[in-house]
Amino acid sequence: MDHFLVFGFHNFELILQVTSLVKKGARKITLSIGDGANDVSMIQAAHIGIGISGLEGMQAVMASDFAIAQFRFLTDLLLVHGRWSYLRICKVCGSTKF
Repeated sequence: MDHFLVFGFHNFELILQVTSLVKKGARKITLSIGDGANDVSMIQAAHIGIGISGLEGMQAVMASDFAIAQFRFLTDLLLVHGRWSYLRICKVCGSTKF
């Protein structure tokens, strides 16, 4: 399984463009994580969006597929629930690779 990770700081339009290009051009599954109003377009452009509620408001949470309260909850969400989701998909598809 190939992974693609993009980190950005202030150039939000560039992050949105890279997310869209990877999703369409490279045909990879994309996941975006954001905590503010400036991350909404990136979250909506990705296959899976995670919004983090915080000081910047609830815009990212309202636009996301999953919402968490703090960054520290990302570990459980990605490693535990991500693995469980992968195993469920493998069972549905009949794959023995897990």
